[in-house]
Amino acid sequence: MPVAEGGGQRAGGGAIQLNALRAQYKGKKVKLKSGGPEMTVNEILPGPFGAVLACAWFNGTDLSKDTFSPEAIELAP
Repeated sequence: MPVAEGGGQRAGGGAIQLNALRAQYKGKKVKLKSGGPEMTVNEILPGPFGAVLACAWFNGTDLSKDTFSPEAIELAP
């Protein structure tokens, strides 16, 4: 069975994709390709349409958290 677009858990290879994304992003500083604050990737999680990156960042003194598609993220310089 081919890997689904974006590679999620529904098709074979999902665990391989999660491990590759963990190696690339976990614990690293990233930002959205469209801009915004630097964030830290806390975990890579399986989702219904592919893996997502669980990120955290500070908005002033408030801690914010959300998940993002790997395609929307790039490593921060």
